[in-house]
Amino acid sequence: MDIILAIATTLHLGLAGDYNEVHPSIQLRADNGLIAGLYHNSEGTLSGYTGYRAEWEKFFIEGGIVAGYEYADIIPYGRVGYDFTDNLSVFAAPAFEVDNNDELTIGAVLGIEFSFKVN
Repeated sequence: MDIILAIATTLHLGLAGDYNEVHPSIQLRADNGLIAGLYHNSEGTLSGYTGYRAEWEKFFIEGGIVAGYEYADIIPYGRVGYDFTDNLSVFAAPAFEVDNNDELTIGAVLGIEFSFKVN
């Protein structure tokens, strides 16, 4: 089991809201691909998640469930990315926004993440 400390900066595309773009996080990563962690989310609050991470060469995909967002108690999440080095990656994820009229807007989050393994 690895402990990963990270900080990501993000850009929110296709959304009208004003979102937090700095996301410190901690992730537990098991050898079998299971992951769990905490991060400072785009709404500026703490989110917890659990899921699965698959890696192929320098590419990765993560999927699971996350809690801590205003519009739902638990939602699915996913992201895909590319590891440039052991400590630097880029990623993309879908984003959802619910306005005051309960209208759903779908956008995207693009990010750069700096991470460090703690053992």
